[in-house]
Amino acid sequence: MDQGFSEVNRAVHLARRDACVERAAELLQAAPEGWTTSERLAHGSALDRLLDCAERHAALAMRSARGTDTERAFVRFLRLVHHNAQSVQALMENQAHIESEDHSFLGRLLGEDREQSALSALHCRRGAEDMLLGLRQIFQMAYGPYLALQRENRGALRPEEARRYGEAHAAFAAEMADRFPLPVGAAD
Repeated sequence: MDQGFSEVNRAVHLARRDACVERAAELLQAAPEGWTTSERLAHGSALDRLLDCAERHAALAMRSARGTDTERAFVRFLRLVHHNAQSVQALMENQAHIESEDHSFLGRLLGEDREQSALSALHCRRGAEDMLLGLRQIFQMAYGPYLALQRENRGALRPEEARRYGEAHAAFAAEMADRFPLPVGAAD
């Protein structure tokens, strides 16, 4: 990609990264206790998509000559937590499939032992819950350093870039709130 193009779009990529990171942090605070499997799947899918978007736009912002070592570390962090979110989602999908009435291929392959199927589904659920708690914890630990990085990035923007960042961030944050609403009872 052309370096000039990367410079022109840096503010917008930073804004998209930040809107996605902020919404992911809000979703991570929503506790899935008592949720149905389908609600948990939707929540996990939203986290996966937000972290994927944040990771992609963080990497695109890094194509600028103004990318820093701290930003590079943050891209790696986002890749790590995105992989964790994908693992949580995979475990929840396994649980949903095992619990579904239509798990005929698994039934044929593994046998129709309902007790063993229920135990396997429980292990998937517990594994997903544990991983989600770990993801929430590491995200909380990283949020302070993320805010410092965000201030540093915004402070290095030229006035026109800062204006573009502000407008883009507001638009992206509204888009993320619409696309990925907080679960009922989790808002404020």
